[in-house]
Amino acid sequence: MQEDEISLAEAKASIRINKHALDQGLTEQPELFERVSYMAVIHASLRDQAKNNLAVIEAETASLIRQEFVEAGEKVTESTIKEELAQHKATKKASRIYLEAKKEADIWQSLKDAYEQRGRALRELASLYLSGYYQRSSIKSEKYQSDEANASYVRKRLAETRRPILNRN
Repeated sequence: MQEDEISLAEAKASIRINKHALDQGLTEQPELFERVSYMAVIHASLRDQAKNNLAVIEAETASLIRQEFVEAGEKVTESTIKEELAQHKATKKASRIYLEAKKEADIWQSLKDAYEQRGRALRELASLYLSGYYQRSSIKSEKYQSDEANASYVRKRLAETRRPILNRN
């Protein structure tokens, strides 16, 4: 593996953001994005090569099929050639290789998109941190829980005082 390359497992593992280490996430983001982008380009290139190879094999095989029909003195239609191509061993193999390359390229492209989103998320989290969100949110949570407990207690006491009034009549 070259220096710019990253494994799929490493790329997937590195996507997660640790909100308690935003500085580390922000400093490693450009390098990770570059490495994932590089792999996306490599796999897109491999996909394109496989697609081109499939087209060449299909053209060569179609030519051979036409020649076989001509030598046998039979009439050949394009639909017959397409059916023969779909069944031909070399075409099947090239198609499988292309589909696998396409899948890998799509996976790396989606990872690249995820790393773009990761970069935006890191900026937003850093902005929240700078505004003191993490400190205030924990205080809000405790205060909210305390207020909710007080409100529940008051509602219960009010309900108890209403019962005797309702029972007087």
